[in-house]
Amino acid sequence: GPGGRGRSGAGAMASATLQGLQKALMGAGKAGAEAAGARYAKLMADNAQYVVADKAAVDAMPRQYLFSKLAELPGAWKHAGQELEVVKAKWAARGELTGSEAAVGVAFAAEVFAWFCVGEIIGRGGTLLDYQV
Repeated sequence: GPGGRGRSGAGAMASATLQGLQKALMGAGKAGAEAAGARYAKLMADNAQYVVADKAAVDAMPRQYLFSKLAELPGAWKHAGQELEVVKAKWAARGELTGSEAAVGVAFAAEVFAWFCVGEIIGRGGTLLDYQV
């Protein structure tokens, strides 16, 4: 009867609306993909000098990076030793520290303690009170 036609008319309208929405989304998706493709092409064109075409060279890069960083360790250890000597000298003359030097030391100690607490919380699985067993 007439009620059936009303439902099919509403169904047809809903279907047309969905089809229109689908077309709009597909158009937006296509435009977005084209924009992303254009940005990618510009990025690659601007940085073409950094692209390594030789597969063997690309495969060697992680190992080169690792050993390049490991080669920096002796210098870092030497620098850390020098820093330690400065700290020892400051500690030996701690009665002569200025207020600002003492404040920096206290702030540094507070930061180290804060990061220790953050690590403990993360290690406990995000809980402040107890370990999860």
